[in-house]
Amino acid sequence: MTTAPRMVRAASCVSLFGDGSSLAMAGALTLAEALAASPADHGLAFRRHEAERRRLVDPKLRGISQVSTLLIPATRTGIAARNLPTRLWPLGAAAGWLGRTRRVQVNST
Repeated sequence: MTTAPRMVRAASCVSLFGDGSSLAMAGALTLAEALAASPADHGLAFRRHEAERRRLVDPKLRGISQVSTLLIPATRTGIAARNLPTRLWPLGAAAGWLGRTRRVQVNST
């Protein structure tokens, strides 16, 4: 494998919230644009591409530590806090369903 694909992958990141395919398409576009702008100097094109990719990716990388502590807590208390909304969600859904059912019954009488 050549140096260029490794460099391109190094400037990308995996997103925790589904931006991965968007980042991949944006990366392909910025690489194509950089190569078209500098067809005789691939080194320059790769540097331009990496700079543009980092402009898009670096903000996502900065937030990853905060998000990872929420998704992968280190303590039992953190795990309980993370899991609480998923345990309460069915209760909220049931309350909403009961409220709709009650409104339908009141309106039909």
